[in-house]
Amino acid sequence: MKDRIELAIPVPPMFERAMWYAGDATLVGFYWDCIFDDCVMVDGHSDQIASRNSWSVFCEHPKIAPTLESFAFGNRDYHARNILILDRQKRRFFVMEHDEGEAMIRELAPRHYARSELMRGTATQLTVAARDGKHVLDRPLISKDLAAEIIHSSSGLEKAMVAWLDAGSQPSSAWHS
Repeated sequence: MKDRIELAIPVPPMFERAMWYAGDATLVGFYWDCIFDDCVMVDGHSDQIASRNSWSVFCEHPKIAPTLESFAFGNRDYHARNILILDRQKRRFFVMEHDEGEAMIRELAPRHYARSELMRGTATQLTVAARDGKHVLDRPLISKDLAAEIIHSSSGLEKAMVAWLDAGSQPSSAWHS
């Protein structure tokens, strides 16, 4: 896969908050990291753990799963070959090869998201560096206060996401940041 594949799946208006993303990047990628055994999100500046429950709820939803099943977003045993990318301005998902997608996100990120030399490399390389105790993140994607609020409200956001997908509702700007 050399290019991006546009997906004809709905983007829940609360998707970013349910996934614990609070940054302002236009493009945010999501995949499962086999080293952390968790969902990871990348925005061109940082790689952070996302909500594993929200990822599972979204990917396994009957309106979403058939479209995503042909891609390899990773699991506990295998590295991700693909990355699910959300264009937050267009409210559209697309898929790319993992490393190519991460490189594009880094390249297109606003200047204030430029990575330091410590942040160069693929998510897998950065994950290994983090596991080995090296400093790799310049700043977290979410604050501790926001993390506590989001974790507390996650199950409500997951339920709202499922209800929105089930109903086939139109996006409400009140839900996304």
